[in-house]
Amino acid sequence: MIAYADEQFTAGQFNLAAKEYQRALFFGPSESVGALTVKTGDCFLEQKMFSEAEKYYHFASNIIQDDSLRFEALSKKSVCLIHQHSYQQAILDLFNVNTEFSARATNQKEFLLGTCFFGMGDFKEAETHFHLALEEGEIAKKETIKTLLQSKKLMKPDPQTAYWMSIIIPGSGQIYSGDFKSGINSAALYFGFMALLLNMTFTSGWVDAIFTVAPWWQRYYTGGYTNAKKIAFAKREANRANIYRQIFHLINER
Repeated sequence: MIAYADEQFTAGQFNLAAKEYQRALFFGPSESVGALTVKTGDCFLEQKMFSEAEKYYHFASNIIQDDSLRFEALSKKSVCLIHQHSYQQAILDLFNVNTEFSARATNQKEFLLGTCFFGMGDFKEAETHFHLALEEGEIAKKETIKTLLQSKKLMKPDPQTAYWMSIIIPGSGQIYSGDFKSGINSAALYFGFMALLLNMTFTSGWVDAIFTVAPWWQRYYTGGYTNAKKIAFAKREANRANIYRQIFHLINER
């Protein structure tokens, strides 16, 4: 039963493998429950079903006595939590896991802790743990990571700055964030409706202008500065993701 489940997992049939592991959990010996629970979690992790995978790793970590297998369960649980942005829970789990049995496990633990603090925006603490994930002699890599974590791109563009810029000058927040097309469109719509509003005020009266044009003008004005904030946030997250990828490759290349 377990061998068949392993075959399905290797073949990428993760749903079927999960069902077979679950059957083995029910019918198999009690001493294999921990390892089988981890394998079941692996099936969901491969499918990016992080919440479901986390449940299995959590259960496994509570019943496993072997330090190595327990660390495997908790490290994979932490990966699931990181994908769900539950960084503080992941940090709590990692701080409470023993890795004295293996230097490699300690390095992996520190890397995951660094990832958590990076995700929380605490780049100084992230640097500390990323450095601990490296060997003592890897000085050049440590310096590179330090430089990357001091990059201004980690904090830019600032969503609040983009928001207020577009409130004051429509379209400027998007342009500040590097989205020139969106910024120009936003400015054109705002000033176009503003011109139409003023024209209608003089030709048809302010009542017609308010009820006909003002709602559209307000809609595009509000949408403009709200969108500017979203664009800036997405751009900043992309910058951070790019820097994280560089750190990931630096630490994991051996």
